[in-house]
Amino acid sequence: MERHGPPHFLSRQRGRRILWARRSRFAAGPGAPITLDLVLFDARFIECRSFAAAARRLGRQTVAFDGDITRVWHDTLRPRWAAGCGAIGGITTPSGLFCLEQLAKDHWRRVLVRIEHRQARPIADPTVPVETALISWVIS
Repeated sequence: MERHGPPHFLSRQRGRRILWARRSRFAAGPGAPITLDLVLFDARFIECRSFAAAARRLGRQTVAFDGDITRVWHDTLRPRWAAGCGAIGGITTPSGLFCLEQLAKDHWRRVLVRIEHRQARPIADPTVPVETALISWVIS
């Protein structure tokens, strides 16, 4: 379910639509919905925080990080994946998703959904480039 064509902005309305799609279920194939057990988001971006707020309103557990996925990996993802938990979704920078993809491979998981979004607005963080792309995704 990869998006082809020019990337688009992630608006609050679009973020809600993504989360509402089948009540946080994404089809992995015909008739095989996947429920998100966890939603990760990069708290440095306004769009990511809006996405997470919508996920919380839908009853999903969310986990914030500040660009470095290491602590989330050790404290949350690694134990969950080792125990065989379900799918996770989120919105991160391309480098954040790259790290998650590499870690997921060790647990026989892969990216099922990847949607690219254009420019994001960092929240008063001079270390984040102003024109940073974001990607929303599902790993299972």
